[in-house]
Amino acid sequence: MSTDASHGRTPILVRTDLTTAELAGLAASAGVLTARGGRTSHAAVVARQLNKVCIVGCRDLVVIPGERRGCRIGGLQFAEGDDLPLDGHSGNVSGGRLDVVVERPSRYLLVIQRWKARQRERLASGG
Repeated sequence: MSTDASHGRTPILVRTDLTTAELAGLAASAGVLTARGGRTSHAAVVARQLNKVCIVGCRDLVVIPGERRGCRIGGLQFAEGDDLPLDGHSGNVSGGRLDVVVERPSRYLLVIQRWKARQRERLASGG
């Protein structure tokens, strides 16, 4: 379900499953929604690395191909171009628009990221 990126809207990539051939689409999207997968699935791992919202394993998701391209989630029907808000924290998908909330890393995560950066520097310098 990609909304039209040419009109300043960021698409959501909706697939039954995400393949490596679709990585460019994931990189250009605001997030991904798949019917299959789990926390360690390819889609989830890559989306996390790209800081994208990702909901995988949505059992109620039906992807509608062809001319009437879109998707159905439970009783909600979405056509290509419709707003498809994803709540990555709760795993919920809803109709309409939601405010975008960007989480900032906790101080513990920042400490770990600093450790990682120091380790990279040590390895790069040969020490």
